[in-house]
Parts: sequence; structure tokens; C-alpha cells
Amino acid sequence: QRDEAQNVLTALKEHLQAWSVVATILAQTKDESTKFFGLQILEEAIKYRWKVLPEGDRQGIKQYIVGLCIEHAKAAAGMQTAKPFLNKANLILVQVLKQDWPHNWPQFIPDIVSSSQTGGPELCENNMHILRLLSEEIFDFSADQMTTAKIDALKKQLNSEFAQVFELCKMVLDHADDSMSPSLITATLQTLRVFLNWIPLMYIFDHNLIMVLVDKFFPAKPYRNDSIKCLTEIASLDIGEQYDQHFQQMFFALVPKIT
Repeated sequence: QRDEAQNVLTALKEHLQAWSVVATILAQTKDESTKFFGLQILEEAIKYRWKVLPEGDRQGIKQYIVGLCIEHAKAAAGMQTAKPFLNKANLILVQVLKQDWPHNWPQFIPDIVSSSQTGGPELCENNMHILRLLSEEIFDFSADQMTTAKIDALKKQLNSEFAQVFELCKMVLDHADDSMSPSLITATLQTLRVFLNWIPLMYIFDHNLIMVLVDKFFPAKPYRNDSIKCLTEIASLDIGEQYDQHFQQMFFALVPKIT
């Protein structure tokens, strides 16, 4: 019976129109394994059949995934069991971005920044996770998944629009206090860390970022590990002697706090 069931599931997943029943599957089941199976169908359709789907279907899938991420971002804030589903939905959204951004989704960065500013802390936190995943997919995991030209185009686009993302991170870090969600602050620091090895250096050295990490977040135990990871990324940059004074400042400010 198990083998027969697996054969049925495999046949469904391989059906060219299987993606069209995913919304029904997710709406009608309460079983987490079934929900993940539905997301896997959608993920494979995006990875392997996206270009042959009609434009209307692609737009429908895109809007559906965005809606899932927004809906479950708010649900996951109060329910730990919702987070694995949300993480998978975020990954699928990034797969869509790798296919459509920037040419067929030019407003993605402005939209995600705007929704982070107006949609509440839960949505802002999840958007940080999406931005981190996007950076990791483009800069760390893309070599065997996309052509060199596609990777270069995505890197160039993310770099050109990074000012908006940096301002969002800076807004969260500048306003971080005891009233702000600790998980939002942590997500922002973790997202910032994956940016630090590729962003233009002015964002690191012209915005007092180092001292914010050293003075504000390193002394706070909940954020110490993430802040030191950010500082380690900065210290690992191979950028010549012109920024030596910044590294000296970081060293002399950090050592007394460690000892």
C-alpha cells in the first residue's frame, strides 16, 4: 500500500497541470505533510516549467505565493509550528524571483521595503528572511542553478537597488529597543551579515555601522553572537589600507567589551 501510494503521489507531482490544484490542496488539508507536498509541486513547476507556463498563470502563481508569505508571516508570529511552512513558502518566492526579477518584476525591492515599513513587525521580519535568502541564492548557491550571465545580472540589480534595503535595515537597527520584537532585530542582523561581503563599502564605513554593532548590539546578550558575526564579516574584507583606521577603531572599541 505504501508503494502504491508513493506511485500515485509521484504521478501527481509529474503531471504537467499538478500546480493548478496546489491552492485547493493547501486550503482543504490540515496535515502538514500534505501541505509540504503541495508546496513541492509548486516549487518544481517554478523551477522546471516556469518559462512554458502562460503569462496569466505565472502572474497568478506569483500573486498566490506572495499572499501565502504575507498570511503565514502573521500566523507564524504566534505559532511556532507555522514557521516550517512559511520558510518553504519563502524559498518558493525566491525561486520565482530567480526566474522573473528584475525584468518581469521590477517593483520587487520597492514593494518589499514598503510593506516592511507599513505591514507590521511580523511582515518586516519575514521580509528580512526573504532578502537574506535572495542574497544567499544569488551570491552563494547559484553556481549550479543559473547561467553566469543570469547570476551577474541579478548581482548587478541587487547591488543597484541595495540603498533601499540598507535603509530598511538601518531603520530597524536605529530604532531597536526593548519595545521592539527581539526576533525582528535578530532577523535584521542575520540578514545584514550575508550582505556584508558584497555590498558597496560606503554602506559599511560611511554610516557608522561598525560602532552601532559594537556599542549597541554586542553588549546585549540576545544579539551578541549575531553582532560578532557581522563584525567578523567586516574584519574579513580584503579592501586595502584606506580603511585601516576603521578597523583600528573597531578593534580598540571591541576589545574592552570582550575582556
